[in-house]
Amino acid sequence: MERDIAGAADRLLTLLTLLQNSTGITVSEAAEKIGVNRSNAYRSLRKLEEYGFAAKSGRKYAAGPRLMPDSFLTPYAVAQYSGTIMKELVMTTGISAHLCMLSPRGATFIQQEASSDMIQISQPVGKEEPFYCTASGKVMLSFLPDELRRKIVDRIVFQSFTERTITSKEELLAQIGTIREQGYATDEGEFHPNVACICVPVFDAGHFPRYSLGLSKLLFGSEKLDYPKLKKVLDRSAARIEAFLTQENSSYGTE
Repeated sequence: MERDIAGAADRLLTLLTLLQNSTGITVSEAAEKIGVNRSNAYRSLRKLEEYGFAAKSGRKYAAGPRLMPDSFLTPYAVAQYSGTIMKELVMTTGISAHLCMLSPRGATFIQQEASSDMIQISQPVGKEEPFYCTASGKVMLSFLPDELRRKIVDRIVFQSFTERTITSKEELLAQIGTIREQGYATDEGEFHPNVACICVPVFDAGHFPRYSLGLSKLLFGSEKLDYPKLKKVLDRSAARIEAFLTQENSSYGTE
């Protein structure tokens, strides 16, 4: 049963990725990509359509309003638009900033801006990090629709990266409850030793947590980050990106 749930979650996330990164896919193409027959692929696409993640156009299914409000808003376009916002964020906080995109097994880096610290916090663009032990992954996971979040959590295979890594479903669910209440996620050495991170969700027009915006810093000794204070700064920056995603910001390409 657990294997069936994990497989279903993988297939849905694969379809979401395909819809996001293409101009449209047929039922046959979807079936081939996720390794099921046409009937199962059709049912999956119809379910995504029902929840607004897919939209049918002729023989093809494309990204729906909850997945991508406008077709030109690719992750690359969002990353490019966010560049100036992230530079200002680093200038304000003195901490390295990063923008991640929801991906099948966690958070994928699509943009980052380094601070002036002698030791930099940097991850290659395109690198995917796990849902359960990174602030970027946890914050997007926390604000997903309940059913999709449940399926993802159920299929996680916990691996310990440091002594602080979350290693149980129960601990992760407890953190998700806290994250949803406070509106941000943190991790302190859960994935990278001595690295502290805070992230807030970035919602698209359908209030889907498509991205996360965060700050990361290498900590020494008893050094701590003021998370509530940084959350306020991150919220202002995230709101500017959300305005772009919902097309309330008409200055695309000018920043």
